[in-house]
Amino acid sequence: MPKNLAIGVRNVIGDHLLRMLVILALAYVTSWAFLSMLHVMSTSVQEVVATAMAIGIVSLMVLMRASEWTKLQTVIPQSLSVLSAKRAQLTRPNEYGVVPMDAWHEEVRRFMSMHGITPDCFTDNPDSSFFRAALVDIESRCADRVVHPNSGTQYENDCCKLLDAYGWTTWLTPPSGDKGVDIVASKDGLKVAIQCKNYQSPVGTKAVQEIIAGCQYEKADHAVVVSEAEYSRQAIDLASSVGVLLLKSSDLATLYERIV
Repeated sequence: MPKNLAIGVRNVIGDHLLRMLVILALAYVTSWAFLSMLHVMSTSVQEVVATAMAIGIVSLMVLMRASEWTKLQTVIPQSLSVLSAKRAQLTRPNEYGVVPMDAWHEEVRRFMSMHGITPDCFTDNPDSSFFRAALVDIESRCADRVVHPNSGTQYENDCCKLLDAYGWTTWLTPPSGDKGVDIVASKDGLKVAIQCKNYQSPVGTKAVQEIIAGCQYEKADHAVVVSEAEYSRQAIDLASSVGVLLLKSSDLATLYERIV
């Protein structure tokens, strides 16, 4: 059985067996009464048709849930960068070392609702098999991918998409002669110069020095370096002394709050 149909069956029947038995019974009785009023079928035929109509109603519900799962598989890749950043932002350990998941689960429900997909076929059940399957699928895609650092240009584009999703207006500087700035972002009158470092090894002081110069050239209010790699101790000390923010792409979700 295809996965979308299997999930539809689990959500419609597995999560709501009692409800479905009631619906089947009501559908059967209603169909039987309607066919009896027509007086066009024998009793045995009426039984067969009424049963078929009742099963058809349940099958239609299963197909609708299967269709929503297929739709979910289409919209997740389109929003994966933002979902990944949201997950990183909302699942940070609290002061007790506990990772809170409620806010992240609520964000997934909000994401599904925005695309007309309900977590459950009958209610907004946060623990339905459909929602659990969606959550597992989204988390498996988000794992170790806040922004996937493939090519440098792609990394810059992904960072732009994240900033755009949080209300920034962004534009990429030309590849050559960028003066150390890869992205210029603006929001509510603030202008930020951003350098993206697609590094595997720690980012050093050169990146900080470059964005300082680039920030002055762009007449920006704030300077930021973004990388998935770690930052060297020297880079951290220099950035702290001159007010440069050293971030990971997941931190772009809260960039505005960090600088106002």
